[in-house]
Amino acid sequence: MLSRNADEKDISEFTTLVSMLKELAPVYYSLGNHESDFPEEKLERVKSAVTAAGGVLVYNDYIDVNLGVNRLRLVGLSGDKEMWLDFGSNVPKAPEQNELYEFLGALRHCDLPTVWLAHKPDMMIFFDPHEDYRIDLVLSGHVHGGLWRIPGVGGVFSPSEGLFPHYDKGEYSFGSTRLILSGGLAGYGLIPRIFNLPEICVITLSPEYKI
Repeated sequence: MLSRNADEKDISEFTTLVSMLKELAPVYYSLGNHESDFPEEKLERVKSAVTAAGGVLVYNDYIDVNLGVNRLRLVGLSGDKEMWLDFGSNVPKAPEQNELYEFLGALRHCDLPTVWLAHKPDMMIFFDPHEDYRIDLVLSGHVHGGLWRIPGVGGVFSPSEGLFPHYDKGEYSFGSTRLILSGGLAGYGLIPRIFNLPEICVITLSPEYKI
């Protein structure tokens, strides 16, 4: 939602949006790579502003959410492949090398339906942890729908996979886990979107866990 060069006006407009959305429904927010690249002082200002606007920050953490008589576990974490794979490879890190494993251990035997907020889809693309952890749904973005879309082919470029990615936008299955990859709103720096309409996903969860 925020670019790397977001200024105070951008942050103010974003938190105003959070306040408006909060009037409609609870707002849960996880960090993307742009926010993670902010200087620490700026990142803390953003976190505080989102919280003051009524949003709930969920990042490398989880909360259990009541939805009427139903409950689900909402998990927010870094989806960066650098967190999951050895540098320069597609080989998963050993547990002792990944600081997220201790946190993820608390999710291994979760009985609640779980929704994971991971800005980057890298976690599912390169690591695919669905066999080890209860993951019903992953919500990701980051790849801008492939930026340029060729009819019958799909996206042209993904920051995660490079040229002609397999995962560009839409719904994907990993065993019983679903990944919904939003095409999002923005281009990629100065590169525009071509044949690639902006997208905001509206997802309905039912008690039968059908999406």
